[in-house]
Amino acid sequence: TFVAVKRLHDDVADDPEFVRMFRDEVWMTSSLLHENVVRVIGWGEDPEGPYFATEFVRGVSVSRLMRTVFHTGEMFTERLIVYLASSICRGLAAAHSLRAPTGELLNLVHRDLTPDTVLVSFDGDVKITDFGLAKAKRRTAMTMVGMVKGTREYMAPEQVLGKPIDARVDIFALGVMLFELFCGKRPFLARNARDLMRAIVDAPAPELAKLRPGIHSVLVGLVEHCLAKEPAERFQTAVELDQQLTQWLQSHGYHENKEHLARFVRRNAMRQMRWCERAIAGEFAEGTGAGAPFPGPWTDDARPGGESAPHDLLSETETRVEVPLPGSSADSPGLTPSAVVLPAAGAPAPMSA
Repeated sequence: TFVAVKRLHDDVADDPEFVRMFRDEVWMTSSLLHENVVRVIGWGEDPEGPYFATEFVRGVSVSRLMRTVFHTGEMFTERLIVYLASSICRGLAAAHSLRAPTGELLNLVHRDLTPDTVLVSFDGDVKITDFGLAKAKRRTAMTMVGMVKGTREYMAPEQVLGKPIDARVDIFALGVMLFELFCGKRPFLARNARDLMRAIVDAPAPELAKLRPGIHSVLVGLVEHCLAKEPAERFQTAVELDQQLTQWLQSHGYHENKEHLARFVRRNAMRQMRWCERAIAGEFAEGTGAGAPFPGPWTDDARPGGESAPHDLLSETETRVEVPLPGSSADSPGLTPSAVVLPAAGAPAPMSA
């Protein structure tokens, strides 16, 4: 079993508020079971503090994929982008419709949907990760009052303004991602954070058809609909948007889209794929358990000719990867950050949700 382990960074591990937020994430995500959402495998607490383990996605983040593709000059085809967006919509729909055992809607919102928080596997799977910034009415602890969370470039206007939010902020963020995938740049750019937030709230997005000549007019309309400033003018649900995307794929006769995406990912992430193959083969699990440096398959910081360590995409946590030997425990936390490590024997006691 291969897992990614999330922990709080040392500088916030003693902060009760962040610990509560961390446990909120465990509680929320462990209830979310969908093929387009990274699955929580287990959780616990040890002398280093609370942690939880998620499935290890053998692939790359959309952010990393974008960097490679735009660097080589290859474009994301309309087919690839629409299929990717449709898969994201299905993961979001599962999260937005999540209910408590009592039947109460949890009102789960990602709030930080970006190319960094969407993973694509070498087999063409698309999975959303890091619901750690999500806000739901039914939480074990509430986040700090007035605390604006998310990556600014992908925030919706109401999120920037600190207004109440709902699932439609995720629709806006997906619209920003779609715009970026189609033309290689985000719709709202500025020299500083203040100007950026002002642009998100007031400035219209550039005309996508001019930045990507020849793009299908239906797709232009879908992106514009996602990027509407007023929530009421956007797609109201991820299901509604997915229906439009699926209809477009079907009307163009596109089938076997998952394999099409898989070939594209493998072609543009060969170095990361080789690393995963070596890890799975046990090359890094010999001797004392010291691992080999990781080439950064999920993140955007892997550099040609260099190597970088795996890390979580949230600033207040870190992710470690465990590659256990046959017969060893996969439930214990990684011991060496920035490396593939062998887990210690024995599993910590589960942490109550």
